[in-house]
Amino acid sequence: GFPYSVVNSLSEVLFKQLGASLQAIGLTALFHLPWNLKLLWGPFVDGYGTKRQWMLLMEALIVAVLVLLAVVATGPSALLFASGVFIALAFLSATHDIAIDGFYMAALDEDDQSRFVGYRAAAYRVAMLVVSGPILIVAGKYGWLAGLGACAVGMGALLAFHVIYLPKNEVP
Repeated sequence: GFPYSVVNSLSEVLFKQLGASLQAIGLTALFHLPWNLKLLWGPFVDGYGTKRQWMLLMEALIVAVLVLLAVVATGPSALLFASGVFIALAFLSATHDIAIDGFYMAALDEDDQSRFVGYRAAAYRVAMLVVSGPILIVAGKYGWLAGLGACAVGMGALLAFHVIYLPKNEVP
């Protein structure tokens, strides 16, 4: 839920602060599109490697794209470049969702799958609160470079946790 929250909540706030028109802010709704279209490349994700590999790859790429977003959001033509980066982040995040869903379906039995759905819903809500609260506080106090850098650090911490603790029980 963390990259989803960055794309679908933080983008609107950033665009408003960068002076975007209401029409441009309204267009940020297009950033939601990859989650609706992920069925188009889901079979590709299912057909190559493992879901764990896809999750870790997407998380590493998300960290890199968040760092890029921090840089472009504070530079010239910020709205234009940030739009492109948010689109890339949306596709990476939607692909991450595909991998997560596939991983827990393959790695967990039916009882654990039910429990995981609850954990995932709770984690999604926590991610929304973190992005809408502490991340915006950091961005408001220290600037977007720091706020988006904090997003990259948070995602990097999740990546490190997953590298260490995510079970390696899948077959390619």
